[in-house]
Amino acid sequence: MRNPASTLVNLLFVASIGAMLLVPAVGLVFNTARAPASIVALLSGDLSLAALPKALDQHIATSYGMRGEMIREEAAIKAALGGESRRVAFGTDDFLFLKDDDVFSQVTGQRLDRAGLAGLADLATALAGQYGDRFVFIVAPNKHTIYRRHLPVWARTEPAVSERSVLVDLLRTRGVNAVDPTAALAARAETDPVYWRGDTHWTPFGMIVAFDQMVGALGLSEQAVGVDSVFSGGMPVDRAGDLVRIAGLGDSWPDVAPKPIGADPFSEEGLVREKLLPGEKFGGYRLRHKEGAARSGPRVLILGDSFTVGGFGPLFMRFASDFMYLHHGLGAYDRQLTAEFDPDIVVLATVERHITSFRDDPLK
Repeated sequence: MRNPASTLVNLLFVASIGAMLLVPAVGLVFNTARAPASIVALLSGDLSLAALPKALDQHIATSYGMRGEMIREEAAIKAALGGESRRVAFGTDDFLFLKDDDVFSQVTGQRLDRAGLAGLADLATALAGQYGDRFVFIVAPNKHTIYRRHLPVWARTEPAVSERSVLVDLLRTRGVNAVDPTAALAARAETDPVYWRGDTHWTPFGMIVAFDQMVGALGLSEQAVGVDSVFSGGMPVDRAGDLVRIAGLGDSWPDVAPKPIGADPFSEEGLVREKLLPGEKFGGYRLRHKEGAARSGPRVLILGDSFTVGGFGPLFMRFASDFMYLHHGLGAYDRQLTAEFDPDIVVLATVERHITSFRDDPLK
């Protein structure tokens, strides 16, 4: 005769397993019901039977309940058991890569969050409507995208469609001036250091490549720097980049810096820097020419992040009269300060991994 206690234990076991399977399934259904655009995007276009499994995988990766929390917990467990950093992946040839923001799902094409691009697309469209051809959007590709060959082997899959390309195509369809410097950066990455090995960001070489693409899109090709006029090849350096610090790897890391051959285009000699909103999360700064050195030229505003906070100001001030940088705040930037500055040129810039994170209403 079966022990009643064992029957109860079996029932509790089945109920527990059922609950663990049911909760994420309910989350997926709930998220899908809240965002029918994701289903429309999934079923739109020429979706063949061969492509359907990958499309379903992307939909689940985008809409699965608690996905972000599960990814963070998995990283923490791997770090505890295997010794790898929770936030940093180790590639080949001393390349380090950030794990934050589900970036590996993004760069391998596992995630394709079309609906999540709406916040940034609407903000860029609103700014383009306000400033016309004086506005340009630029996306800084993830280092993972440019140096895919140095990623861990399991992460080198190149997607046929990326969130970045979907966003840029969407903006161009809307008539927004959108720049994607990925191809130009990738073309130089084989021979020149366009991103730091121990850092998430592009080097001064990569910044100039992107800057020249941007001013070209603004119709100011004559203001391009020309990267080969200021750098030639690379030189070894020890540098404690942000990824080195995050992974706790010490105070330096073997890296490669662009080798300068001409005048420094990032020099702030003759300029005055003023901090804006000091101590605030979404602060910024302003650059002016020193008294007696003022010149005519456009007033330039960048709404950006860490990829544009440093060198873009001096690059613009080679021909601009005034420059202001404000953190884009994923859409929550200071609109009153922007209006008071009254810019002639407006740049909205963000890194690829954040393009689905813009949420604030651009019309506020």
